[in-house]
Amino acid sequence: MAHTGTSPVFSSIIGYNYFVGKYFNFFVQARYIAGSHNYDLHKSLSEIRFSAGLGFNINTLPVCRLKAKHGDLESDLKKP
Repeated sequence: MAHTGTSPVFSSIIGYNYFVGKYFNFFVQARYIAGSHNYDLHKSLSEIRFSAGLGFNINTLPVCRLKAKHGDLESDLKKP
């Protein structure tokens, strides 16, 4: 007979991404996971994870940039 139960966990993360050009980024992050297994015996599932690596960006949404002709963006937007 299989034993089932719940294992509630909570996770928080802190990190930094450095974007290089349009298609790459470097990342560093630390994650803390707090939790416990509560069925047959109480066992801690808490841990700290460190990650770093190279990420690839998949640009699927078009980038819209609003440029002012004479440096006065507000007056350019009000023109008919």
